[in-house]
Amino acid sequence: GWDILGEAENFIAVFPNGTGRPLRWNAGEFSASERAGALMQAVIGAPSDDIQFLSDLLDSVETTYCIDSAHVYVTGLSNGGGMSNRVACELADRVTAIGTVGGAYSPLETCAPPRAVPVISFHGVLDPIVPFEGSEDMGLPGAETWASAWAARNDCASIATTDDPDYAVVSVMRWSDCADDADVILYEIADGGHTWPGSASFAEVMLGKTREDIPASAIMWTFFQRFSLP
Repeated sequence: GWDILGEAENFIAVFPNGTGRPLRWNAGEFSASERAGALMQAVIGAPSDDIQFLSDLLDSVETTYCIDSAHVYVTGLSNGGGMSNRVACELADRVTAIGTVGGAYSPLETCAPPRAVPVISFHGVLDPIVPFEGSEDMGLPGAETWASAWAARNDCASIATTDDPDYAVVSVMRWSDCADDADVILYEIADGGHTWPGSASFAEVMLGKTREDIPASAIMWTFFQRFSLP
């Protein structure tokens, strides 16, 4: 729904593709699991330099269109969420904030962005693809562990507060009092699957429930508008 939201809110939405079959990003997943990493490389081949690709893409967009380079945001689902996470680590000088859904996050122990990066995330507690509690076999941290690590990078208050928004199936963990007010927010969707809240239903047999009543993209956009690059 980012194209529709962009028309309404007057921003440019760009939809790049990864590479390989199936299409995917080199988000660094499975780096903590030698077995899983070897398996993924056997399936998809050698990893591509997607940080350079996205940097070049941003150069192209800035050259071709009239955009405000202080307001650039990156979002993604699953492996795309993992790539958004890597972008926040390595392109924080160009990307203002990130939003993720059901992200498959590499631990990225070397992640040390030069500034605090605002982060908002949605994750289904019943996600059958990227488990909410993480996966030791895949080397993926749990959603709360990952968000807490961003709160530490952003020098937020050490204890998250929990909100109960208007959606009965959602709890919100919010780390605030951060450097540059770069909050970290995690929406935990109790009955949610590996799907984008607010979109049309996915194949629920494989991916779990889609909460069509929770407008994740609109919530992200409201969050993004609070921030700009220095």
